[in-house]
Amino acid sequence: MSDQGVEGVDPSGGVVNKKPLLKNLLRNWAKGQRLAFLEGFIADYKEALHTKKKASSVLDAIVNQWFTHFHWTIPLSSGNSATATVLPMDAQGHEILSPTDAILKGRVIECAHTSLYHWYEYRCKRTVPQMGKGKKDPISLLLQKLLRCSTSPTRRSAGWETWGKENFASLKAEFEADFAELDEDTQNHWNEVAKTKYEEVKKVAQERTDNSGLLSPAEAQAVLNDLPSVFGPTIQSIGEALGMHVTVLIGGPEPSKKGQLNMIGIHHGENKAAVPKVWPLAEKEKCALVKDAFILFLGTCYSIEEQCTWALPQPPTPVNTNISTTEGYLPLI
Repeated sequence: MSDQGVEGVDPSGGVVNKKPLLKNLLRNWAKGQRLAFLEGFIADYKEALHTKKKASSVLDAIVNQWFTHFHWTIPLSSGNSATATVLPMDAQGHEILSPTDAILKGRVIECAHTSLYHWYEYRCKRTVPQMGKGKKDPISLLLQKLLRCSTSPTRRSAGWETWGKENFASLKAEFEADFAELDEDTQNHWNEVAKTKYEEVKKVAQERTDNSGLLSPAEAQAVLNDLPSVFGPTIQSIGEALGMHVTVLIGGPEPSKKGQLNMIGIHHGENKAAVPKVWPLAEKEKCALVKDAFILFLGTCYSIEEQCTWALPQPPTPVNTNISTTEGYLPLI
């Protein structure tokens, strides 16, 4: 018999005392062997939170493991010396439970599932980077940095700030204080200037939203120029985390090349040669075959008119789509 004793007999017909099994748990309730057991599955639960693997399935498995180590008649927060209630067994070794004890066992398992869920959520989820929303979404911020654009207008400047910027070189004074000393008409003038500039920025942001984020040729060329320095560290981090090589191909009409089809490749990962090299430098001929095939495919994606439209303003010249003129890779070494 367990340390629950005769007082543990349930007057409704069960032999297991339900009161200690269903009581509320205090903080840091898991100790000793129980704490060691739970900590042994923290890595599994964290992995489930970080990946598409369902945390609920992992938790179910942990609960099943729990009851193979600790009998259901022992309270969750009991010490290592607690013993289980002795229950009658049938010939197959299964417990013979009264209807009352069978219901109690189900409630104990349900309570244990809830308690273990909160235990793991508190210790694991607080360490998982949470994806922000809206402007604070890190992926959106990365794309905005790469594309040099934002669908949100900048903060509206106060009149004294705009006036101060215009007169900074000559005055170099405290703008807000000086602005307060101006007459009312002058202050109103600069307030209107600030309002006008804000509306202009707001209009540009709205146009970008309406155009599905498509950049102008000049803006697109600026992004292409920055790709290796901005996007390179990203694929390097991905490659190092996965232990794999990463190649990114970007192709289409390049504005600075009069709209001709071009391909830019960014690559992470070197071979094990005596002098380690990235793929485009290690196998130039084979890499060129991939480049040529990609350029041929791009030729089916853009018309001559679209290529001309995408060119930066310059004296009109024929658009050359010859694949031999492509720039190829900008390897990340």
